[in-house]
Amino acid sequence: MPKESLEILDLKVPTRDGNEVPVRFYRPRGGIDLPVVVLFHGGGFALGNLDNEEVSSRIIADGCHAAVFNVDYRLAPEHPFPAGLEDSYDVVMWVATKATALNVKPQRGFVVGGFSAGSTFAAVISQLARDVDMQPPITGQLLSLPSTVHRSVYPEQFKHELLSIDQNANAPVINLKSLDIFEAFYKVPDWQDHRASPLLHPNLSGLPKAYFQITGLDPLRDEAFLYEKLLKEMNTATKVDVYPGLPHTFWTFPGLKSSASWMVDTVNGVKWLLE
Repeated sequence: MPKESLEILDLKVPTRDGNEVPVRFYRPRGGIDLPVVVLFHGGGFALGNLDNEEVSSRIIADGCHAAVFNVDYRLAPEHPFPAGLEDSYDVVMWVATKATALNVKPQRGFVVGGFSAGSTFAAVISQLARDVDMQPPITGQLLSLPSTVHRSVYPEQFKHELLSIDQNANAPVINLKSLDIFEAFYKVPDWQDHRASPLLHPNLSGLPKAYFQITGLDPLRDEAFLYEKLLKEMNTATKVDVYPGLPHTFWTFPGLKSSASWMVDTVNGVKWLLE
């Protein structure tokens, strides 16, 4: 995709504690009244930066004719839970309040999304925004490989559905050992907190439509399937793309044919969210 098709700006967004979050803003040149997509990168809450979602931000801005905000939230272990989440939520609230000045129109579509850890943020922020009746409201959530409930607090009635944590305990990319390492950095005091385990929120109704990406060779696979099922039971529209036999964030391996199809799926999924 040619760089000339997009205008790209680096911004600083203030947060509740006086911090400033770097945000990269992408929009098609000449675009006005654009729908909004706010993206949060992956990295186990402890790794990553704006470069992680450079490609996804570009393809979504160009392919969906949308304004994309790529968020560089603070990372653990220097900034443990819930710092990164709060940074990300504050950026979403800032975009909602500054839309006119930014020449964007979230009333045409307001998507929050992410990849891996970032998709957990997107799920939580969708709940938080609904709980405070944020205006304009979030209208869609891109949930690519989310962690929705920690294995230490699996609800008893769903344990028979949550098998991938054991089936894929030694999977490539993400496995039980790496999960333990990242969780030690993130320092969540209580995994029953729905800001860390969004599936445990007592009210899953009234949430925006959700597009899921789920990989077969992922210990987090069944958490995503279960969250999608529960949202659908509460009348949230959902769309799911499944990648059997592929590991967590497989698209970071550019030689895979599936990596190219993932880009197409991502654009089409966000288009569906913006419909």
